[in-house]
Amino acid sequence: MENQHINFMPGPVNLHPEVKKIYYETFLSHRSSRFYEDVAAFEADLCKFVKAQNAAFFIGSGSLGNEVVAQYLKQLSGKGLILVNGEFGKRLTEQAKHIDLSFDTFEIQLGEAFDYSKINALLASETYTWLWFVNCETSSGVLNDLTKLKVMCNRLGIKVAVDCISTIGNTDVNLDGVLIASSTSGKGLASYPGISIVFFEDTLLSLKTNSIPKYMNLKNHMDTNRVPYTVSTNLFYSLVHAFKGVSHPEHQKNIKIISDYIYGELANLGFSFLGNYEDMMPGIISIICPSEINSYDLGFELERNNFFVNYGGSYLRKANYFQICIMGHQELANAKKLVEFIRIKKLSQALQTAS
Repeated sequence: MENQHINFMPGPVNLHPEVKKIYYETFLSHRSSRFYEDVAAFEADLCKFVKAQNAAFFIGSGSLGNEVVAQYLKQLSGKGLILVNGEFGKRLTEQAKHIDLSFDTFEIQLGEAFDYSKINALLASETYTWLWFVNCETSSGVLNDLTKLKVMCNRLGIKVAVDCISTIGNTDVNLDGVLIASSTSGKGLASYPGISIVFFEDTLLSLKTNSIPKYMNLKNHMDTNRVPYTVSTNLFYSLVHAFKGVSHPEHQKNIKIISDYIYGELANLGFSFLGNYEDMMPGIISIICPSEINSYDLGFELERNNFFVNYGGSYLRKANYFQICIMGHQELANAKKLVEFIRIKKLSQALQTAS
């Protein structure tokens, strides 16, 4: 086949050609008045899209955004609860432990969906100040119900913090009633990685935050035209353009169409899937390989043929599954090419086993 990358990874995601063009052609100082104006305008558009009050932009990955979230949770008195149903929920607990947050953990197995009645009973039985969880557990694709968790927490006076790194752009996200949330320029927002985004309520600006490192301090961001330190204008304008391509219903419909197609075709080939499809966010499909196929070997073979999927993580190898992620700029035609390659590979493997 021709040397063309067909990318179904969770990052880096497939980029629209215009996003690449803007990245390479942008030349503007991050200290120009025009840039300050453009940052303020984009913050307003992004906040309107997710119904947030404010947004701050940092140079870094989504994990940096979660470090900022952890710093602000530490400013709240009392104990919190962290929900875990996969690798990225576990990462929240690691970040919380590192700065000595006081918290309990509610944990279930990878690929499982939460029983929200149990969470509600737990929240009501303890005196919790905050709840922190991953909106979409990227290691499985399970979409944790932000709306249900907001309702129960707001009823109990518990502050909500959420990792939206894989959801914003891929599915509807409503941050009204959320104290603080994290996202990133890659994944669902369909641009280059490198900008971490933190959404937050106005109330955080009035907290005494002398213990928070200055770069992570949200008030410092707002007091300095939202640009306290160097921001890559190349990354920023690429993100602005990419956002235009994902902030409309047609984009999410396209993700759903491609997800449904891949799921249906691979199910017909005899593959099984991690978790229940109805619990998953469109855009992440976790495929468990049959016993005669090693997921890592299949992923490596796909890569050798310029099909890029998520297959290398230790948790993926342990459970013998790989992931096809429909994030960024995607076309159904490429999904059909990927499925056809897997079909031929599986048939070839079956013939070898039979012989």
